[in-house]
Amino acid sequence: MRKKFIKLFLNLLIIGTITFIALEVMVRIVLPSPTNFVGAHPTLGIAFIPNTQSYFNPRENCPNWGTPVSINSHGLKDIEYTYEKPENTFRILTLGDSYTEAIQFGDEITYPTLLEEQLNSLSNGTQFEVINAGRSGTGVNWQYIYYIREGYKYDADLVLGLFIPNDFYDNHPDLNLNRQPYVIVADDGTLTIDDSFRDTWMYQMRYWTDGLRGSALINRITAAINWRIIQANNRLKNERLQSERVPNALSKIEKEAVMITQNITIALSDAIENNGGQFVFILGSGSIQVNFNQQSTLDEYYETSPLMNTEEIMGTFVQSEGMNYLNLIPLLSQYSVDNEVYVHGCEENNGSGHWSPAGHEVTTQAIVDYLIEEALIPNELVTGE
Repeated sequence: MRKKFIKLFLNLLIIGTITFIALEVMVRIVLPSPTNFVGAHPTLGIAFIPNTQSYFNPRENCPNWGTPVSINSHGLKDIEYTYEKPENTFRILTLGDSYTEAIQFGDEITYPTLLEEQLNSLSNGTQFEVINAGRSGTGVNWQYIYYIREGYKYDADLVLGLFIPNDFYDNHPDLNLNRQPYVIVADDGTLTIDDSFRDTWMYQMRYWTDGLRGSALINRITAAINWRIIQANNRLKNERLQSERVPNALSKIEKEAVMITQNITIALSDAIENNGGQFVFILGSGSIQVNFNQQSTLDEYYETSPLMNTEEIMGTFVQSEGMNYLNLIPLLSQYSVDNEVYVHGCEENNGSGHWSPAGHEVTTQAIVDYLIEEALIPNELVTGE
């Protein structure tokens, strides 16, 4: 009996192995896919896999968008930077979501790299480093956790936090998949971090399949599962937001999202200052806010979606808290209107999606001007030209 069981097991193992190899070969030929470069992380939930190379095709379908992706040894979409800051170096860490990450483009087009290049062109001898720690699908919740668990190691003189309107939703645990740690804000304002994501099947699936990311078949299966789960979550989120929506006002859950966001923003600013750095809150744009073709509908947009009026909600708040504050919305909007240029997306999609190369260029110049005017970069370090 035992011999029959062993023989059956071996036969099934051989058949399974042959089937897997056949499917693997077929997928590689018929549906070649890039190497997976996002995986499970024990303290951040979902993060880039260090030392991976791949290719990314963005959903915007704009000409010349899409690029090879290279992740450095610290899990950032950037060149290599040591944790220890070199001598005679002024270091800037950029936090944000997919707008900062800018995986649609090579580094040479993104605002962190452009910022580093422009500051070094103005330098009086100091070396400027700008480190891109952006991660798509995150809000200040993840960025705060990243900073206190990883980002502080870079000993940055300045930390730039880019806020995008949809970040409110990314910060509320009840509106998202439990695949990352979340900051829980108590009634008295006390913050605690919930790491229960580690126990979820989604995290466990990623954890156990990360070692098989060289397999095109496994990549396809896990990517399909993850995409369907994300789509289902987005549907549930939108249904809940719609069902609780209040005309011309914030709903209960939207008020909670604002409260959570504001409390974590204060905590992030405090953590940076306690580590010897300075924090700059940068208010970024949603596509409709800065689209020259849609300016006439902006007031109606804010009436039906009041949470998207981030200048009123977050801009007023961070200024009342005395934080360094740069509002990109009027600058991007004016550039778009004056030049009839899309700073989001492209003509093919009527300016929707992430920042275009023009958006990154305008953002870079605005940040340079602001940092110099506000002396957040000491005057003696730059020519000021």
